[in-house]
Amino acid sequence: MRRYVADTNVFITGWRYYPLRLFADLWSVLDELAHEGSFFTTEVVLDELAEKNDEIHQWVKARKNHLVRPLTEDTQRIVREILVRNTSFVRPQRTKQWADPFVIAEAKASAGVVVTYENPRSPERMPAVCQKEGVLCIDMIDFFVDAGIRFSVSRTVL
Repeated sequence: MRRYVADTNVFITGWRYYPLRLFADLWSVLDELAHEGSFFTTEVVLDELAEKNDEIHQWVKARKNHLVRPLTEDTQRIVREILVRNTSFVRPQRTKQWADPFVIAEAKASAGVVVTYENPRSPERMPAVCQKEGVLCIDMIDFFVDAGIRFSVSRTVL
């Protein structure tokens, strides 16, 4: 079973482009994958989502027990190693904790795949750091394909 570790932007952007009112089945499938242990995120992502305390934060928070992995000593050690090896990834101007290195570390610790909407061409973004760290990083569309998620469309006649 492949494990997928979701970045904060998967939830924020996903909620915007795949709203629950139109894509309820998608969010149900994500919840099922989380229950199976193959789709999850980190506590730090939940913390980032809490900054807005909006619908997607509430959706993730309601599934915290099976969707959100607690930080472990191993993950924190890997975060430190990632930041030492990728100094351009360090953002000292940030005043809040940011989830990116924790998502990568969780993927590394669990032999998982990072799922993100970040630009793969930027050397300071998650896809580039994942590549350097030997962690597979895919976007949401590739995640749908890889996880076997398919969409069907129907029309309601008004």
